[in-house]
Amino acid sequence: MGYDKNGNVTGLTRKGHLDIGGTTFGNMDVLGYVYDSGNKVLRIDDSGSDAQGFRDGTNVNDDFEYDGNGNLKVDRNKGITSITYNHLNMPTLVDFGATGNIEMVYAADGTKLKKTASNGTVTEYANGYIYENNTLQFFDHPEGYIMPDNGGWRYVYQYKDQVGNIRLSYTDNNGTLEIVEENNYYPFGGKMRGYNSNVSSFGNSTAQRWKFGGKEQDDSLNGAMGTYDFGARIYDEWGVRWWNIDPLAEQMRRHSPYNYAFNNPISFVDPDGMKPWWINNGDGTWTAEAGDSAATLAEDAGISLDQANKIVESQLGENYIGEDGELKSDVEVGDVVEFDVIKGDHTLVVVPDDSGTTETDTNDIDFGSTQDGNANKKAETAAAATIMISALELANPEGELKNKAIDVVSKSVFKHLTKVKNVKGIIRTTSPTPLSTPTTNSTETVPVKGHWRTLKNGKKVWVKPHTRTIKKSKNKSE
Repeated sequence: MGYDKNGNVTGLTRKGHLDIGGTTFGNMDVLGYVYDSGNKVLRIDDSGSDAQGFRDGTNVNDDFEYDGNGNLKVDRNKGITSITYNHLNMPTLVDFGATGNIEMVYAADGTKLKKTASNGTVTEYANGYIYENNTLQFFDHPEGYIMPDNGGWRYVYQYKDQVGNIRLSYTDNNGTLEIVEENNYYPFGGKMRGYNSNVSSFGNSTAQRWKFGGKEQDDSLNGAMGTYDFGARIYDEWGVRWWNIDPLAEQMRRHSPYNYAFNNPISFVDPDGMKPWWINNGDGTWTAEAGDSAATLAEDAGISLDQANKIVESQLGENYIGEDGELKSDVEVGDVVEFDVIKGDHTLVVVPDDSGTTETDTNDIDFGSTQDGNANKKAETAAAATIMISALELANPEGELKNKAIDVVSKSVFKHLTKVKNVKGIIRTTSPTPLSTPTTNSTETVPVKGHWRTLKNGKKVWVKPHTRTIKKSKNKSE
């Protein structure tokens, strides 16, 4: 693959089967991209095979045209003569001329509700329940989908890879494991052909449209459209381009607004067609993607910016002033932070000790030690634990617990519901209701001298002299 300075693909070669039967192998796609003066691709030329992979049309003019918002409105390779969009830049009518058309209806927030193809097929989307021509086809469960089956229900389970692609579907056939479908993909989402292509009748053909990224591939009108609906945008997996500009493109000015997953679909996910997120690895760790920062961590993890800054600075490095004079997070692609978000009566962010065994410089605290002095009672729920932490703090509002961000809690308490050990820190995202004399907040501004700072990649940056505002808590009775 090749790229221009904006991250637009300029060339791509795929090797694969050159016929449906998978009897011939070679250069399936050899693509060359031609752009306008910006990021809009005008033409894709294919000197490989047109039988599989990207299908290069017979036209001699530009392949693509766009409207004033940067939305694709003509695709001559697919035979699309016009595309009409609503105020959210969502396609409402895709016209294939004499071949037919596809019409879409959306809710006010852009959620797709209905799709009607001119051949008479009507698909309705009802919060995870999928109907086709007024008949329920399937609905989701956490490990796959459930479909009607002769007056009962059949559970189909799915295996997904690290970026959410549905690779294998299987079900129980009278005590025997039955493979329903297997999917293997090229990196940008095109399905590989020529092997393991059998599809069992025990699955649901409508549900099997959900493939790459766990999203629906539109096969209406015999696959004329051949794109994936990611929610905010439509994705062409063979041309490796979006139909539309990223709605959050202003947050990623270094990247083409039409690229998929920063051109790295093996590592990054794009769950809704907008700016990629910090990846929640499901084990208390989060992995940064291109453009991520403490601010995006706060948004993606549902915590405050203050907590996110403390997590990033304690685990990845201090914030610094960039060349543009703005405060920057020392976050690079692939960086990992670890913390837990515990929600009870109070929401807490728990950061484990690096060693996993080293105790903090405060004593271990038995969660039975509540404000009224009752001791040696272990917490039975995580919610009870958070209440007790708040009670301890309020019992000594100006003491070490308050001033040191309650460095007493570890992840183990929420998993084993015992005493708290082995913690680096815990940060409240919400303040408990005071039980003692109310407090008022005041601030002071402190100067920070200019200095050189070395980033993790070895690059040195000059941190300009600046001031930092810090909060002080004072008791009203003072």
